[in-house]
Amino acid sequence: MQQRRQKITELVNREGQITFARLKEAFPGTSEMTLRTDLKFLDESGAIIRIHGGAKSIETVAGTDGFLSMRTMRNQELKQEVVTKAIELLHSRSCIFLDSGSTATLLARYIPDEPRQIVTSGLSCATEMASLKQPSIDIIGGHLNRYSLSVSGSRSVTELQSYNFDICFLGVTSFDPQLGFCCEAQEDCMLKQTAMARSAYTVALMDSTKFGLRNACCICPPDGVDAVVTDQFLSQEQRAYFEQLGVAVV
Repeated sequence: MQQRRQKITELVNREGQITFARLKEAFPGTSEMTLRTDLKFLDESGAIIRIHGGAKSIETVAGTDGFLSMRTMRNQELKQEVVTKAIELLHSRSCIFLDSGSTATLLARYIPDEPRQIVTSGLSCATEMASLKQPSIDIIGGHLNRYSLSVSGSRSVTELQSYNFDICFLGVTSFDPQLGFCCEAQEDCMLKQTAMARSAYTVALMDSTKFGLRNACCICPPDGVDAVVTDQFLSQEQRAYFEQLGVAVV
């Protein structure tokens, strides 16, 4: 029992946030009741945080969503697949908003050197694009989040209101079928909502591990984006769910 609970804690810390379904996959020989008891014990002992539908690591508390460097290490292959697909949605001479986060930072690394205007709230994204010669790259101002290497707040929202984007690449922390797309902090949520409102087309960058989880702040309802770029492990049922809402799944 002690060894299993230690492995559960390590899994949650490694992935940052997991669904109960993911936990059952990782421990196929353990009953649901036992796993729920384990989560309750680990939550009460302060090892992890129980949430609706799963659990998350302690480091995601207080709106930090964990250090960017640690999040970048999670689900790397899935994020790479998401980024490869997202690049195909880019068009030259367009104006795009690139959100902050580990997947957005990886996307910034692979953006081709072509004429376009790029606006980002991610300092790590801007660093990845620093060597590009043809795009015009703007970093909005605002309050620095040292954990995610991004900016947000009222100044960020005000600056975004002067832009009109062709496409918004939205970073999300989780997706719950009842709530929609979520993130950890209210300030980040307001920035994302503003960018979406100023965009003709919004794409959520979301690997399959985020489906079925929920966080403190709801960015938009399930049909609030135009497309979801995800990986091969999003189930057919989950894909059908989005498609029924008129949301394209890439």
